[in-house]
Order: sequence, then C-alpha cells, then structure tokens
Amino acid sequence: MFAALMLVGLCLGDTSGSAPTEPSPIPTGMDLLYGDRIAFKPNGEPMVTLGIATGRERVVLRADVAMVLDFYEAGVLKHTTVRADDSVEVTLIRAQPAKRRVYVDLEGVPFGATDKLDWALAGWRARGYAQVEALEEGTVIGMGGKVIDNREIRVVLPVQDRREANDILDEIYRRFGLRPTLNARLLERPWGELLVKAGGAPMGRATSFVRLLAPDNSIGIDSVEFGKGYSWHGSETRSYRGEIYVVVDPDGRLSVVNVLGAETILRGVVPAEIFASAPLEALKAQAVAARNQLFAKLGKRHHDDPFHLCSEQHCQVYAGTSKEDPRTNEAIRATTGELAFRDGKLVDTVYSSSCGGHTEDNDAVWGNRPDPALRAQPDFEPVGEPTLAAFAQGINETNVHTWVTTKPPSYCSRATKANPEKYRWRRSFTREELTAILNASYPQLGPVKNLTVHERGRGGRVMGLLIDGERASVTVHWELNIRRLFSNLNSGTFEVDVERDGDGRLAAVTFVGGGWGHGVGLCQVGAVGRAEAGHTYRQILSHYYNGATAVPVYETP
Repeated sequence: MFAALMLVGLCLGDTSGSAPTEPSPIPTGMDLLYGDRIAFKPNGEPMVTLGIATGRERVVLRADVAMVLDFYEAGVLKHTTVRADDSVEVTLIRAQPAKRRVYVDLEGVPFGATDKLDWALAGWRARGYAQVEALEEGTVIGMGGKVIDNREIRVVLPVQDRREANDILDEIYRRFGLRPTLNARLLERPWGELLVKAGGAPMGRATSFVRLLAPDNSIGIDSVEFGKGYSWHGSETRSYRGEIYVVVDPDGRLSVVNVLGAETILRGVVPAEIFASAPLEALKAQAVAARNQLFAKLGKRHHDDPFHLCSEQHCQVYAGTSKEDPRTNEAIRATTGELAFRDGKLVDTVYSSSCGGHTEDNDAVWGNRPDPALRAQPDFEPVGEPTLAAFAQGINETNVHTWVTTKPPSYCSRATKANPEKYRWRRSFTREELTAILNASYPQLGPVKNLTVHERGRGGRVMGLLIDGERASVTVHWELNIRRLFSNLNSGTFEVDVERDGDGRLAAVTFVGGGWGHGVGLCQVGAVGRAEAGHTYRQILSHYYNGATAVPVYETP
C-alpha cells in the first residue's frame, strides 16, 4: 500500500502548495500533509498522518535497507534509491512561514443544530463580541457500514494575534466566569527550499517537502524529542514504519511526519501508553481506547500543522517501533478494528495514568460540552466499602482534605502496577521559589500573597486557581495550565496548604494531591486493577466510558 501511495505521488504530487484541479484518489505531498482528506487501505483501515518532530532546522534519517527518496526541485521530480546504511540529510535553506488566522474558541455546538448555533451566536453578540462567527471542524467517515461523524460547529472570535487573544480570554472569565481556548487555522500554506544529501553527496534542493520509504522496514530519525513539558523530557533516535515526510511547517521550520495505517500505529502507541506486562484484558481495553482516539481526534487537532495528530501526550504517545511488544501486539490483533460507541456515537476515549480513585467530567477539565460517555466515576465499588461512602457522589471542598490526605482503597490503588507516590503526592514551594515561578509567566504579580481554589469538578479537579500578588491578581484556568505552571504537578486534584511567617506573609505553599494525569475516561492503572479482579475489557470500557460498547468496524488481513 505504501509503495502504491508513493507512486501516485510521483505523478500527482503537489509542489506549490495549491490544490490540483482534479484531486487525486489518494492525497499526496502538501495535499496529504496540509489537507483534510483521509486515505484508506482496501480493507477500510484509514491512513493517518502523525507529527514525529517539529521546529527542526536539520533532519537526519537512515535505514538498514535501501530507501526510496523523492522530491520536487523547481517543479521537476527527482526520484532515487538510497543505499542501505547511507543517511539522508535534509537541511532548511530558506522558508516562507504560513499565514494563520488566530481566534478565541468560545464554545461548541452539535453539528446540524441550527437553532442552537443561532442562539449561541446571538448570545455572544449580545455580550459585546459582534465579530463572532461559526467554524466547522471534524470529519465524517464511512467504515464497515457505520458512519463515524465527529463533526461539530465551533463558535469563534477572530483576533489579531495571540496577545489580543489572551487579553480576551481573561476578560471573558472576569465577566462571565467562562474559560474559552485559543486556536489557529491556516490561511496560506508555508513554502520552503530544502537541501537534500544522501550518503554525504548533494542530491538537490527540494521544494517544501521530501518523502522517504523503506519497503517492509523502518526508518530511523535522529534526535526525536519526547516527554515535552514533563520531567522525563529528552531526545533519542527512533524508528518508524511507513512513509516519512520532512516538510516545511507553519513556522518556517521543518517537521517530520509519519504516514501509515491505524493498526500499525497502535503497535507503537499501546506499549508507550500502558505497561506491556499488564493483564491481557487491560491491554485490550487500552487498544480499543487508543484506536478510538485516532478517529475521535481526526480533524479536531493541529488545524495549522502538517499532520492530523501529534505523537505526544497532547494526542497520544506514539514511539514508533522502539516500544513494540508481542503482548500489546496480541491485544491489538484480538481487538482489530473494534471501536467503542455509546448511543450510536463514537466515544472520545480519553485516558490517563491514574485517576487517584475518582475520574472527572470532561467539561470540568477542558471546558467543552458535557459528554455523556465522560462522566466522573468512582474507581471503587461504593457498596460494601463504608470508608468510601462519603466520596461516592464526588470530591468537593468539604471532603477533599480527607480524600487527598488518606489512601482510600480503589482499583487504581490496589493494582499491582500502582505507584503509591502517584496515587497520593505532595509538592512544596518556598515563597521565593513560588514568586520566581509565577513571575516568569505573570510579571505583573509581584511577591505572592495567596492562592485560592476557584471551583472543582465532580472528581475534585481544580478548574481555576486565583493567585494574589502584591501588585496584581490573576486567575489561571484549566487543569493542565495549572499543573504546568507549578513545574508539572501530578494532577489537578489537590488542596493548597499555605504556610505563613510571624508577620502573616506567605512563607511556603504545599500542594497535597492525588492521581497522575487529567483523570477523564479510562484510568490505566485502574484498568489493570479491574483486569486483575476478573473484569473483561468490555466491562472495563463500559465502566470508564459510562455504558460504551466495543463494536468491530473493519478487519485487517
């Protein structure tokens, strides 16, 4: 399939960034990377583009077998075979960045709900935002007799730049208590000139992209960054199956993009997201959840990037061939083509490492519409556990202290893979450390006076944190923003313990919390605990996704 895809590209590849008059049956080149169309294998398995690396000036690739290399130079196709073990080096010479449209994403409306859209637009205009408009996002795909439609309408406010967007985000929260987000879309694709070398010898100057393929083998890429924003952040050489593109990205740098089938992608995702030594039923649940994520996020992420999804936690961790394992491959094979649905709709099967004993509502973490499949759920059996009765209806300001300062028995605390330091944790900062951290992002604050939690989700996650400084105050919105601000807290479920000196000034702050990750959807450690307790993967999925059912949609030979 990959060779066929490449050969189509030789005839129809787009070098200028403009779409051809008659679209090719399988999109290629800039149309593939910056377009919205999805290519399919004959068995119905979709082809997905994954961002492997971004922001590069130079990329080095190599394989143990001969690689096929092609690119366009001044409109002329150059096509060659690179000998085994010879490296291909792609260096950016010059580039013209993309033109973007930046906007504040205010809310989502179900696709086709005209009355709700009219009401939402009128409501925002009445609040004083006359330029508000509607944008469609998502995709609709027909597979195995099922229609997967994740489209929705986003109500957005165009702005001049990110600075103006951030000012509006703060204004809307102050006025209405709402937490919109910031997004961007392309108005004009980027363009660039790339120097291409193979085995140290110059091959030419490529226009905008280079494509490589090692049939039935993998291609190694140097210095792939992983764990961005986390303590385990680093870089290493990683190998990937399928086609590899090196392409000019919207910022005028280089991105590396992997193009391959969904089932092959899962071989690099599942073992990177869960212990390969976990029970098979937990691995199956993870395989279905990971497969769902590929489809649920298509057309909804990275609107201005040359790929559908990234390979980091933002979308799903994808480590290529380096972490493939026979045990996770078996779980993928056993659930081939299965997707989870609830009420006939594809479930957005988000997941995190450890919920800390209670999952969270999706809207509490991200501010999107409440999803019936992503409701906060206790990760324990409320019946028969007297110590847990107080938490059966959720975690709130009344019981959060007891929740985070004890270790209630739950599936994610009793699992053999449970890490006590992630289930319950503490992080402390002195006044000086806190002031340095916060003033790096909010220099207007001055020395920190106090931190106050503003509202929690039903699972205990903090939805907003008010920070009072001696010169100003600021409210930080959304769970991930709060966690990252304080040097990557383990989760958003925490209470703030403020210590003061003899003069009443803030001397230190301790975050006392539970869980690891956002806590929405499947709890991976909890899934291990449930599998060890005899639950099947279908039961695990049904619990964490509120009645969802796994259904086979396509098959892979």
